[in-house]
Amino acid sequence: MRRDSSRVAWRLFETAFLPWMSSKIAAVRLAGLPHEVPRDTPVLVCANHVSWWDGFLVRRLQRAVRPDAPLFTVMLERELAPRPYLRRLGALGLEPGSLASLRGMLRFLKDQRSRTPELVLAFFPQGELWPSTRRPLGFRRGVSLFAKAIAPLRFLPVGIHMEPGTRSAPAAYLSAGPLLDPEEADVTEASLEDRVTTELDAILLFLGTHGERAAHAWPDDPRECLPRPVSGLRPPRAAEGALAR
Repeated sequence: MRRDSSRVAWRLFETAFLPWMSSKIAAVRLAGLPHEVPRDTPVLVCANHVSWWDGFLVRRLQRAVRPDAPLFTVMLERELAPRPYLRRLGALGLEPGSLASLRGMLRFLKDQRSRTPELVLAFFPQGELWPSTRRPLGFRRGVSLFAKAIAPLRFLPVGIHMEPGTRSAPAAYLSAGPLLDPEEADVTEASLEDRVTTELDAILLFLGTHGERAAHAWPDDPRECLPRPVSGLRPPRAAEGALAR
């Protein structure tokens, strides 16, 4: 997949898709985005998986952080096969349990990394959809493999939550944690799950505090971080129905 063709495909796709998406999602609200992102290393966005929209929501985040970079999103091959147009948009199909599928994807990412070191890779380690209130999130292994394919890189943990409000369509809330350099911090599947959980708890705390006024209270600057829950306390109400793995 060539970078130029992917960029053109995104522009053509969004011309028709974004107006339709706006009729289904009331708003996309971002918080905690990094002030600076080094241009010489890829960014691996690691997020929970709460809806069919998640790949397109990460696209909104990517456009705010690295608007000119190519975005690749890991998907299950069975979900991608009926939607081949998504390949033109950077979707990468993975067959669970297939070593050949995994090797092929890693080779592709290594090649892309050599061509465009500023690429962004979106990965949802849960592997399937779960409510954002699930605890623990249940991240599966795999982040380290993709990280090695495009190393050196930075990790960006992101929490994604969908919430109905005063409109018939739900709003999407995304909160990013600090940009992580593996050379400065120990980054594992477990630590990334903890960081994504922290961002989700911050979103739930914010919504539980502001209620239907959350849209007006949300930070105007997407780089502003949400307040963090006090250690040992759970977000009000929103996480009471959390599912156990």
